Formats: sequence, C-alpha cells, structure tokens
Amino acid sequence: MSDPRKSEAIRAALKGFPPTDEQWRAINHELEPLYLIAGAGSGKTAVMAARIAWALETQPYSPSQVLGLTFTNKAAGELQERIHLALAALHDESGEDVTVQTYNAFADSVVRDHGLLVGVEPESGLLSQAQQWQLVLSCLDDLPPFDALEVRSPYVVGQALRLAGSVADHIVGVADIEAAADHILSMQKVEDKIVHTALQRKELCRVVAAYVEAKNRTARIDFGDQITKAVEVLESDNDVRDAYRDRFPFVLLDEYQDTNVAQRRMLQALIGRGGAVTAVGDARQAIFAFRGATMYNLIGFPTHFPRGDGRAYGPVSLSENFRSGSRILEVANEVVASIDESRRPGDPLRSQPENGTGEVDLGLFADEQAEAGWIAERCERLHGAPTAPKREAVRWKDIAILVRRRAAMDMLLQELEARDIPVEVLGLGGLLKTPEVTEVVAWLRALESKPGANRWLGRILLGPRWRIHYRDLSLLARWATSQTWEFRKQLAHGDEVAAREMEPGDVGYSLADALNHLDEIEDLDAEARRRLSSFSSRLASIRRRSGGPLLELVQTVIKEAGIMS
Repeated sequence: MSDPRKSEAIRAALKGFPPTDEQWRAINHELEPLYLIAGAGSGKTAVMAARIAWALETQPYSPSQVLGLTFTNKAAGELQERIHLALAALHDESGEDVTVQTYNAFADSVVRDHGLLVGVEPESGLLSQAQQWQLVLSCLDDLPPFDALEVRSPYVVGQALRLAGSVADHIVGVADIEAAADHILSMQKVEDKIVHTALQRKELCRVVAAYVEAKNRTARIDFGDQITKAVEVLESDNDVRDAYRDRFPFVLLDEYQDTNVAQRRMLQALIGRGGAVTAVGDARQAIFAFRGATMYNLIGFPTHFPRGDGRAYGPVSLSENFRSGSRILEVANEVVASIDESRRPGDPLRSQPENGTGEVDLGLFADEQAEAGWIAERCERLHGAPTAPKREAVRWKDIAILVRRRAAMDMLLQELEARDIPVEVLGLGGLLKTPEVTEVVAWLRALESKPGANRWLGRILLGPRWRIHYRDLSLLARWATSQTWEFRKQLAHGDEVAAREMEPGDVGYSLADALNHLDEIEDLDAEARRRLSSFSSRLASIRRRSGGPLLELVQTVIKEAGIMS
C-alpha cells in the first residue's frame, strides 16, 4: 500500500471521513503502550476502530487477536459497528471477528473458564443488586447488636454493600479495613466524629465479612468478585496468563479514566510489560469516583504500563471537537482551567469552524415552574432549526435535559407535555413514574408493619382498587394512635388532655396494626369494613410469602394485588 492514510478501511471506520492530522498521529502510532487523552466530542470511538483497521492492514495481526474493552454494552456495540465497517472494506475473508466486551464481561469469561483455580465453581451465579440486599439482610439476625450504627436495615445494608464494593474495587481485605479503624481508635486526641466513624466502620466490617461468607456458602458472586477473581486467576497462574497474552496481543481500553484499581491490575496481568495496549480516556470527564473509579489509572498509565525499552512517554492528545460550537468549548475549557494541569492532561478543546459558535445561557428564576417553562420554551425554539449553517435541523431526540435531582423532573414534564413536546425519561426515575410500577412499590413497602409503611398503605387504600374514604382511613389512624396512650402522655409531659387531642401525625403509629382489629374500630362504614377486611387478608397472604426471592415476591404482588388485570 502506497499511503496507509488513504486506506479505505480507515475511512470506513471514520464513516467516510479522512483522518485529521491529530487523529492520524493516534491511529498509526507504533504498537506499544500508548494512552490517548480524548477530549469530549473528539471522535474517540472512531479513532479506536480506525487504529484497529490500521493494525490489521499493516501489522501481522488477525481480527481474533484484537481485544477491545468498554464499560457499557451500548459503547461496545458502537465500536463493533465501526470495526465491522472496516473489516468489510478490508475484504477480510478469515471469518474471524474482533472481540469487543465490557470490562466485567471479559472478567466473567476468565472466571467462568478458570474459576476453579481460585475456588470459584463454574456454576456460581451472579447476584443481582436486589439479591445482594437480600443476602446481607439474611446475615443481620446472626450478628451481635450494633452500638455505633443506626439500627435501620436499609441503612446498614446499603452501607455494607458500599463497603463491600470498595473492598473489591481496591483489592483489600476486610481485615485491612478493621486494622485501619483500630489504628484510628488507638490514637490520642482524635475528634469524636472520627472516632464514631471508625467504630461504625468496624461494625460494618462484621456485616461485610458475614456477606462474604454467605456468598461462599451459597456459591454466588457479585460484580466486584468478577474482577477480583479474574485478577487472582491472571496473577497466580502463569500458563493461563500467557495463554491470554498469546490470544490477545493487541488490546484497546475505552473510558480508561473510569477504571478502578482492581480493573487496572487485571489489565496489567493481561498485557504485560511493553505490550501493544492503547488506552483512551480523559481525566476531565472522570465522574465515577463515587463508584471506586480513579482517574490516576489514566494519569499514571506510563508507570503502570512501561514500554519495553523503559523510556518515559506522554499522552497523545485528541482535542478537536466535532460536535460543539466555539462558545460552548470556551466555557468548558474555562471550567477546568482552575484544576492543576497535572490532574487534567490533554490539550484544550478546539472547535471546527463548521460547528458555528453555539450558545451558552445562564438563567436565574424565582421558582421551579418558571425555570421549567423557560427550558420548555428553549426546546420549542431549538426544534426544527439548524444550529450551524451546514448542520441538519434539530430533531426532538437531539435535545437532552439534565437535572440534578429527580424531584425536578415533575415540573419539567408538565411544562413539556403542556406544549405537546414528546419526551422520554431515562433511568429508574422515569420508570417509577409508571402507575403500575408505583403500585408494585407501594405494595412492597406496605408489607412492613412499621409507621414508615403508613403512606404506602394509605396510597393503596385510597386508590381505585379499594376506594376507602378519607373518613374511614382517619378512623383507622385514630384507633392506631389510641394504642400508644402511654407514649402520647410522655410526649405531652403528662398532660392527658393534650395527649387526647394529639392528631395521628403527632405520634408514631401503624395502620397495619389497625387492620387486624377492625371489629374494635367504631363508626366504620359497613362497606369500608368489608373492603378493609378483604384487603387485610390479601396483604397477609402476600406477607406470608415475603421470605422468598425478591423476583418471586414481585410476581406474587402483581398477581395477588391484581395490578395487571
């Protein structure tokens, strides 16, 4: 080939465009440890696919020897699509394909094939998030009482699972965490808050240790185990490690700033010193530190993946933005300018002239409704018009609205729907707005007999299925509060008149208890009494089956409560 830069395969990976000078420096870089600082909108997926096309066309590799790792199935699909375009342009007839997986899927394949080397049975099932909660809950009854932790199951379970995840992300032992807490407790003149946190951490370590034991006992692993067990396999068995290195001599890593310590160690074992690895990332886009990710994997890439000759090297920057106007990029560059340059490697973002200038507005509003109305009006104004002379007209699906908290969604949805603007709410926040899902959640919450279940019970009873009147629901609440007479007197400092006049909301009570004593509640409407009795029987029937797997419980709720009928 006279000029690799004019390769049809590379142009296919770039969807018909020739590589820019900046992109070409990344595409045809020597096959050795390399990290690309790919700024937002710089076409990193296209460059990764083009680099694979270049390697297949100019180096002695076949498609099956290339491994691409990403974080999501969507990103994997996008990369695979461009690779297939390149392979078609190469007229590859080998029948082989480039392997593109998520980091966890690759780790899972290692553990599935070689888990017995580290004590993981091939049939070990992967725990869903709900199953993780159930497993931790099942451990709590066998543990000593907590002194420092709040005695609330959701709080303890959530904190324990976060700690278990952090332990896996950083490949440390529970004993290491306990030792660190003991060290703090042995120190003099430590703030009470720090001491209390150390005591909480020690109690959480007991929960995590019990959770780990329960996973082993039930032959289950979680997402964190997938990576740590893969690390154990690759670091402990030379034959397995060498087999993977021979199978995948060229590896590409996407969104590398979002990897954690465990993932980095897995990759170090997979690739080896001087191996052909290309990492793509941008510390300026690192937003998952709360999940255990560390941008220092990207910043410290030359240390973690030294080149064969030991020489120092720096990043190759992709800074030309193909998406945004110049004003938008000026704001983006200014936002990160205050961060030390050592923590944000890469050149400032640059725009292409055909992107136009773009527009950046800042609004300050009196209330959420005014803000939502302004946003909806802006959407209407943007729709149907190009943002730059050579751009296509903006479609509804081209517009995105980001919110800081889910509570802000309601007002936005009202304003958008009032203008007949089609909208799709992504994520769990949108799903929970679905009436059927909300009803299932209400029934699951109502299974508790604690005061916190009252509002969920009230929602169900006041709804169209049971149609209990506010008057009758109030009678239930007053009966329930009447059973807490001594507590009410304490709250009223012994004043019995004040205690009698307390509203139900002034004192903790449980509507669920009242459902078991309908005959003792005076003045209940006869039809309401019949419906409440029927509801109580239905709730008790579901509650008796609440000890099984969560999925089965949800299916029981849907069936018994008639939600989908």
